[in-house]
Amino acid sequence: MNVETISNRMIHELVLDQSPSRHWLAFPPRQWREQIPELVRSTNLGLALLTRNHARRNREWIAQDLRPIQPAVGGRQFGPLEDLLLVRIAPEVEATAAGRLLAEFSPTSSQVVISVVLGSGPAAGRWVGQVWESGMTYSLDGFRLVGPGMHLVTLEPPNDQEFSESDVLHGPGSRTRGALGEAVWQRIRSSSVAVIGCGRNGSAAAMILTMLGVRRVTLIDDDRDEANGLDATLGASPEGIGQFKVMNRSSALQRLRPDDFEVAPVCSSLLDPGVVHQLRDVDLIVTCVDQDAPRLAAAMIANRLGKLHLDIGTGVLATEEGLQAGGDVRLLLPGVSCVACHGGLGDPDTARYEVAAPAGALRRGPRRAWFEQRAGSLLTINLVAVNVGIQLWLDLLASRVTESRWCRLDWNNRGELQVTTVTSPRAVCPICRSTEA
Repeated sequence: MNVETISNRMIHELVLDQSPSRHWLAFPPRQWREQIPELVRSTNLGLALLTRNHARRNREWIAQDLRPIQPAVGGRQFGPLEDLLLVRIAPEVEATAAGRLLAEFSPTSSQVVISVVLGSGPAAGRWVGQVWESGMTYSLDGFRLVGPGMHLVTLEPPNDQEFSESDVLHGPGSRTRGALGEAVWQRIRSSSVAVIGCGRNGSAAAMILTMLGVRRVTLIDDDRDEANGLDATLGASPEGIGQFKVMNRSSALQRLRPDDFEVAPVCSSLLDPGVVHQLRDVDLIVTCVDQDAPRLAAAMIANRLGKLHLDIGTGVLATEEGLQAGGDVRLLLPGVSCVACHGGLGDPDTARYEVAAPAGALRRGPRRAWFEQRAGSLLTINLVAVNVGIQLWLDLLASRVTESRWCRLDWNNRGELQVTTVTSPRAVCPICRSTEA
């Protein structure tokens, strides 16, 4: 079965409904692009462990490593508290097919089991799903295919907002809408993004995403604005020195969008245990930070919760040849690559220690001042890197980018920009891939 046909027949893309008690399933890229087709070539039946990602209004599970199984496998062969996914590929998809699959598996009362039947051949594009939880069954409302296109799949028709011809041609965002195309523009309008680190790069990323039209921006940073950031922090002002960066950025973003746009400022470090809940219902995590620990933490969260991760770093370094400007931009797909294997971490041991250390633990070595790590920072370099990163995300929504991508930006001593692109991470990674892809 060609999984791409899922969104071409009876199933439609839909902006995720935020009403209570809805049940959703997420397929990271390897599951829907590689492992579901593998089921077709083997037993037509597969099983995966599930990770919970329950946000305030939605109950979502993320599939982890879908593998073929034999029909005789049943619920009692697994732990009583396991969350499991069953996927069957069938040439016919009846309304009761998911319920029958659950009955065959016979889950225990304490397990959570989701059954999904996907059509093949003449039934390609059809699907049904059920959720077994606490001895009750619920309809599966839909699932999201993380990766190119970021498709949301449901049996319901799309709930597209209607716009007049005047709005389309002359209203706010009309030129952006025309440049992106209707489908990508609608995906952006429904997207929720978290920006971690709200200084120079983070302020630019938050402002550009807001102006592009995203639905919600969550800002996460426990630092306060300082005078040395006024020259390159978008939206900063002398009056805001000493105040939390997220509060200053939030005020600036709200002035840009008087519509139904939302900003959620979080005055905490990403390493604070409670902050992960702020990331459960976002579609994209953007890190613009100086330290490896929050980058590693973001990678771990993104892979556990099935989120895209955009990591952006820039700097001007003092070398023997003179000042060297550059940047690293990584768009990372969950279960495919992360900052630990695609570009690497400068000090992975310290990063792992800081992520795992309990609250109040001593730091491993002194925090380095910015001038000990680089000669400085330039707004022009920052904006180039941030825009390259966000354009990668736009191209992924349009399915022009189909894999993780690391772009290394370097300006040589003649002022020439050189871009090196790497798409293949290391074969095995404990954060995003325990086995070879």
